[in-house]
Amino acid sequence: MPTFLVLTWVLFFGGLGALLFSSIMRQRNAIDAWSRTPAGKRHKEAMESWLLCKARVERAEPTGEPPVMQAETVHRRGNDGRLRNVFVHQERRPMRVQVRLLPIGGGEVVAEDVVAIISAETGDLTPGRIFSVLYDPRDPQRFWIDTTRRDETLIDAVTMRTRAAEENLRAAQAFSNGQG
Repeated sequence: MPTFLVLTWVLFFGGLGALLFSSIMRQRNAIDAWSRTPAGKRHKEAMESWLLCKARVERAEPTGEPPVMQAETVHRRGNDGRLRNVFVHQERRPMRVQVRLLPIGGGEVVAEDVVAIISAETGDLTPGRIFSVLYDPRDPQRFWIDTTRRDETLIDAVTMRTRAAEENLRAAQAFSNGQG
């Protein structure tokens, strides 16, 4: 094979490898930048240990702060049933949101906080709208809206964790009432 043809192929595959490496590094830098922001830290904490509850929007207004870019790798199920890692990059706008929460165990909590909302979903925050939010079971005043369209999610770790907490609460109530 002629030398110039070998060099052409080497340069082609070398350039392709450099582009792939550059793309991976850009994604990694974006993910690291998101995880260093206050919204990214709260998102991580909420997804790792908080529970779901229903919430009704009382008031929602933009804060005027600049948007933050959320970047993360999520697991999505493909049409063939296999899990795939998908890089998600979306804009979130800080909004001052007041909601009425119905946490596990009963009661009603009114909470207000500045939460970074996915920009495409800010129109969903109309007063009276009911959807699922994540809340801190140790302090129900702390909540996080990962998406206003969570009801479209079939099952994930947060949903399983919430179901387990509800079952444990029902069992504890049954045993304390002497029904167990």
